Amino acid sequence: MSRTLPGTAQHQAADPRADRPGPDPAPAPPDPDTPPRGPSALVFATRVWPDPSAIRAAVTACEARLRTHGADAAAARLCALVLAELLNNVAEHAFRDLAPVPVEVEVRARRGSLYLAIADRGRPMPGGALPAPCLPDLAVARADMPEGGWGWHLVRSLATSLDYRREDGTNRLRVRLDPQGPA
Repeated sequence: MSRTLPGTAQHQAADPRADRPGPDPAPAPPDPDTPPRGPSALVFATRVWPDPSAIRAAVTACEARLRTHGADAAAARLCALVLAELLNNVAEHAFRDLAPVPVEVEVRARRGSLYLAIADRGRPMPGGALPAPCLPDLAVARADMPEGGWGWHLVRSLATSLDYRREDGTNRLRVRLDPQGPA
């Protein structure tokens, strides 16, 4: 089921579990890097279940929506890559051994920048903060190379800014992307 609401660019990804009862995450607060004056266009908004097939569908829909909104292919792919990494982290870590509930996603565009807001009611980030910006230790035997630990480095290297907060039982992550370089 896909639907666009009159006067908005809202998209709701298909998921048979969408009618399940459960707490809804509150919408993410405005991005601190978005100037307070002037409109930002809502390009994409959805509630996505934290599982691989639903994440894949949401990321694909977001990339397509960005393209129809006028983003070039490189900007749409950049946003899709970052969104996929972040949503997969939510599914793998925030909801490990917890009953999943939908994750709220919004993507806004303003003056060449893309602003992602993700809100989930999973576990908080360890220590209440984003992971340290370091790569896994590569000075190990090939057989001992880590499988994970690359995602946050990737996200940090692609994002202009990141902001994480835990408020009222909700993780709120905001990301600014500048596909054409700093604004």
